[in-house]
Amino acid sequence: MGRPALDVSPTVVRLTTDQRARIEALVGKRGLAGFIRAAVEAELERRETGK
Repeated sequence: MGRPALDVSPTVVRLTTDQRARIEALVGKRGLAGFIRAAVEAELERRETGK
């Protein structure tokens, strides 16, 4: 049976050491990917709706 596919693909994102440290200070080391996904989704929504 197993786990269903997540429909995602890996993408390399280059962050400065400071940017990464700031994100990790907010969400922890295990929250980095989720933070980036949420930030991308928010920016896509903002640009698509013209806000």
